[in-house]
Amino acid sequence: MAVSSIASEMGIPESTVRGRLNRLVSQGIVQFAAIIDPLNLGYSVWVWIGLQVELSRTRKVAEQLAEFPEIYFVGIATGGEFEIVLSAIFRSTEELGEFLMDRLPRIKGILKSSTYQYISFTKRQLNLPPPPIEQFERKGRTRTLTHSGRGKRPIRRMSKRLLTSSPRTPD
Repeated sequence: MAVSSIASEMGIPESTVRGRLNRLVSQGIVQFAAIIDPLNLGYSVWVWIGLQVELSRTRKVAEQLAEFPEIYFVGIATGGEFEIVLSAIFRSTEELGEFLMDRLPRIKGILKSSTYQYISFTKRQLNLPPPPIEQFERKGRTRTLTHSGRGKRPIRRMSKRLLTSSPRTPD
């Protein structure tokens, strides 16, 4: 959504919206990103892999896995069968096989892997919902966003529009 549209809808100057948006960006609350659709680029093989690893090498293995370009998520897990879980995408089952049989075994510390291939998607959402609008946790303290003009009223509507609109760069 364009800054001018937000300003018009709220009845405030564009400079106010732009300043608030720049502040949210500089505080790390709002980020802009381009999101590609891997399915449209030919990545039709999506997998979830659970790994059992030597406990003393868990962090090192996770860091090495994070370097693989086809892996888009790596997490160290607790309380289950796996110490590390990851998600990856491939163009073909041949690429997946090469990854599982040739590349993954080269990482020292992996004891066992279990691979689950997704056969269909019921929900595939690449953007995350925004946090609660009024408050954001930042460095151990709770902050309420306010509009600095005309008193200290919360900027609920502006925050909601800035946090829920489509990702794009400001005007």
